[in-house]
Amino acid sequence: MKRNLCVLVMVLMTVYGWSEVKNTDLLETWATVGICDTTWYNEETKVFTLSTPAELGGLAYLVNKSKIVGDTILLSADIDLSAHSWMPIGYTNAFSGVFDGQGHTISGIKDLEYLDNAGGFFGNLCFAFISNLNFSADNDIALYGVATGSVAGLALLSAIYNCHNEAAVHGDINVGGILGNGSLVSIFNCSNYGFVAGDGDMNGIYGTHVGGIVGSMSGSVCNSYNMGAVNGVDTVGGIIGIGSSLIIKNCYSHGAVEGESAAGGIIAVLTDAKSTVAFNNYWQAADCNQSSDFGTKKDNAWMKASTGMLAELNDSVDANNLTTKAILWKKWEIVEDKNNGYPIFVSSTTGVNEVLAADMPNVYVANREIMVAGVAGKTLSMYNISGQLITNKVAATDYETLKAPDAGIYIVCIDNAAVKVVVK
Repeated sequence: MKRNLCVLVMVLMTVYGWSEVKNTDLLETWATVGICDTTWYNEETKVFTLSTPAELGGLAYLVNKSKIVGDTILLSADIDLSAHSWMPIGYTNAFSGVFDGQGHTISGIKDLEYLDNAGGFFGNLCFAFISNLNFSADNDIALYGVATGSVAGLALLSAIYNCHNEAAVHGDINVGGILGNGSLVSIFNCSNYGFVAGDGDMNGIYGTHVGGIVGSMSGSVCNSYNMGAVNGVDTVGGIIGIGSSLIIKNCYSHGAVEGESAAGGIIAVLTDAKSTVAFNNYWQAADCNQSSDFGTKKDNAWMKASTGMLAELNDSVDANNLTTKAILWKKWEIVEDKNNGYPIFVSSTTGVNEVLAADMPNVYVANREIMVAGVAGKTLSMYNISGQLITNKVAATDYETLKAPDAGIYIVCIDNAAVKVVVK
């Protein structure tokens, strides 16, 4: 099922005229044979730790050749990609699996303007969980295709957690500081500081669907913020350019928002307001002249005050984490010499990946059933990636089965420990 959906993504790309790679004969990329390193890969192993640019290039090569699907990738070092052009991971075949940056930083991405599909560090994501990854300001993320973002261009049924961007992002349409375009995607604990611009021209369509976090999407954006200026022609938003069926909670945008039409401090255009949940979102009054029904205008003083936005954000975090056992949303703080006095995430807050490292009973997945062993008398809870409770019960036997309503990523809690589960 998962592979079929990921293939569908690539088919849709072809149907809509999204070509593969142009001018590649002019490039030597990290994914080029002879430059990339694939010696770390073997089919029997499911978890790999990468530490060099050549190994990341090998990952791009293997994914783009459909030779690696559903594995877990851990990054163990900061990576400078400036020696060669970058070929996005999942550019011609979607990346499916887990990529944990473990707090490391990517720098030196360049020459994406030679591509015309969807991309950033990743190209296309499908059933993917991307976390704990930073992008420095010296990345050149300019891809004039169908979707552009620092983390990825296009995503389906995926989640992006604790990723932070300082680089400028430029594209034609569907341009976001974190993600270009997403369908049924969850983004949380993310931030953008880079300038985001829809300044290209794709077949006469340009500067459309531009957002500080994501250009266009359905799904959820929670506990995230944008400090970068956002510029485009149409549907330009501080957090989201255009969206449908959204959950957007506990976000703020301070970056200036400029668009010739349909500009919004939080969301520019919403195509399905009845199915959208928006709560506790803020934007600076001076940065956008157009009102937004999904956020509250505030001034600088209130946004910087410990009794103002900081208190509101943390009250919402506490309420959410009381439900989800403190595994999803990070707390906020104001540090005098950081972020010009605006709230940032508490650096010591335990996030989902730290919690996932706890000792866990055996967990198995078959079809849409999650089977857990060794849990008699323990409290079992299951949440979707947006933090909504699906199941809560006390295990009557050593072996219990939890049913996932749909394919996707879930968090299963067993007493005070948790595990991330991908249901295909």
